[in-house]
Amino acid sequence: MHYKNRWQLIPTKSIKREMEWQVSDLLLPSMGMYIAWQIAYLFLTEVVYRRALDADPSMITSIRWLTRDRRNPMNKLVTDACRSAGLLKEEEFLDPEVEE
Repeated sequence: MHYKNRWQLIPTKSIKREMEWQVSDLLLPSMGMYIAWQIAYLFLTEVVYRRALDADPSMITSIRWLTRDRRNPMNKLVTDACRSAGLLKEEEFLDPEVEE
């Protein structure tokens, strides 16, 4: 979208060719929304729906999905990092149901 606005591929009177765009103009609002989304998601899954999620392990959340799929590259990366940091033993794997 920024590219189209900058080179006036989308005609608009509110954006002038001489306007300067900073990285922070695009990065900060999007990062702010992402952080707000993550906080809201954690609040919902760890506080609001905690009892329902604990009672029914078949309900899938993103954490359950990522930790159960041991072939997932992110799972492998986090598991290796936790083992290197001493948080997991060599034979242990990530488990969303275990609180430590």
